[in-house]
Amino acid sequence: MKWISVDDELPAPSDPVLVCFDTTCSENQVDVCWLRAGLWWTDPRHALDRLYEIVHHWMPLSELRLPSNKRIQPTVSAGLKSKRTSKPKGSSKRRGG
Repeated sequence: MKWISVDDELPAPSDPVLVCFDTTCSENQVDVCWLRAGLWWTDPRHALDRLYEIVHHWMPLSELRLPSNKRIQPTVSAGLKSKRTSKPKGSSKRRGG
């Protein structure tokens, strides 16, 4: 796949894509974003700053292939947080005595 200039074409709204953008501190940063209401979103509560994080190219995400030849389309998780799991009781038994 090739990078597509935002001057030539924009992705469909809400489709997650790879974006390449420049910031005031660095060039060619890459992140997964989606376009909504004219802004590039990295998660449901954070959009890239249009003045300091300038998207210049994007690329569609490839379909993921599973070993059984099934395909799934990548989607953006809506604010899911990972949960920490505690160790089961008795998993830290002392050895010896």
